[in-house]
Amino acid sequence: MMIIVGLAIAAAGALVFNKLKIPAGIMIGALTFVAIFNITTGQADFPPYLKTMSQILTGTFIGMSIRGDVVRMLKTLIIPALAIVGCLMASGIAIGFLVYTITDYDLVTCLLATAPGGIVDMTLVGMDMGADTSVMAVFHLVRLVGVICIWPPLSRIILKRIYKTEITGKDDKEPADAAHKEKSDQAARPEKLDLKSLIKLNALTIAVGAVGGIIGYLLKIPAGVLLFSMLAVGIMNIKTNRAYMSTSMRRLAQVVAGAMVGQSFGMEQILSAGKMIMPAVVIILCYLLVSVVLTFFLYKKSSLDLLSAIYSGIPAGASEMALIAADMGADGPQVALLHMARIIFVIALYPQIVFVLVRLFT
Repeated sequence: MMIIVGLAIAAAGALVFNKLKIPAGIMIGALTFVAIFNITTGQADFPPYLKTMSQILTGTFIGMSIRGDVVRMLKTLIIPALAIVGCLMASGIAIGFLVYTITDYDLVTCLLATAPGGIVDMTLVGMDMGADTSVMAVFHLVRLVGVICIWPPLSRIILKRIYKTEITGKDDKEPADAAHKEKSDQAARPEKLDLKSLIKLNALTIAVGAVGGIIGYLLKIPAGVLLFSMLAVGIMNIKTNRAYMSTSMRRLAQVVAGAMVGQSFGMEQILSAGKMIMPAVVIILCYLLVSVVLTFFLYKKSSLDLLSAIYSGIPAGASEMALIAADMGADGPQVALLHMARIIFVIALYPQIVFVLVRLFT
């Protein structure tokens, strides 16, 4: 009975925060409401299988973005993609060790809390690897909100002071051609199907993700459920271009993930909130500095125009950055593609690197 009550509270929080248009509002809303419920009653308790279900649904949704046309387009952006993935993952590890030295959090929590991935994805990974997910969620939220609030005005200063220009449109570097942009902007949805066919396709896609997740679970590798469900659906989508999962299922995964993290909040976390301020500031400042350097590299050494370089090398949400980039005059689809590549590679590689580092240094 308490499971149903807890999920209902999580759903209410997700609805409220989503309506308020808070970044990552569905997960953060579910987390906040369940945390308040747990702090006041101590009765938030969810079974482990909900975590596995959320990992499968999240991996399935991310796998849907792995399409044949995306893979082909990514080949034309291989230099900026590798630079972004390599630089941000190395930075995440370095910042994680820095946070580890200035706080008393364990190493796995610090490394995953500073990962340049999505808040839902990395929190689910943290559950698998024994990290303190309450700390992780706070640091990832602070990074996400901080970057979204600070980076756009900071990018204006970069353009004005260094490149002597304003954000009024494309700069003088050749942008991607219109055909390329139009192609990348099209969503890979199945051709128009009736409701019954969509339900069947939705079930098939989730089943493929579940099979992949079970394989990942049996292999007992870090983040195996999330990783293999993503890969299984990605392969299906490349071969058939028919992977489909409804938005409601994705939101369900976010609600469950938020609820699972929310149950880890208690009075102890509230009392220790003050010590999170300094490492949170360190994370934001370090990532902003890294992103400035990465922007210069991408602009000088790749085919990206300046505005696209500015919004491709910042570790924030793919949809948020793509929308801001398009509004500023950059190539929105190109920016979204590079962020998507970052998220996929971080899920695939970062947990394995963290696993090795934790074994070596603890």
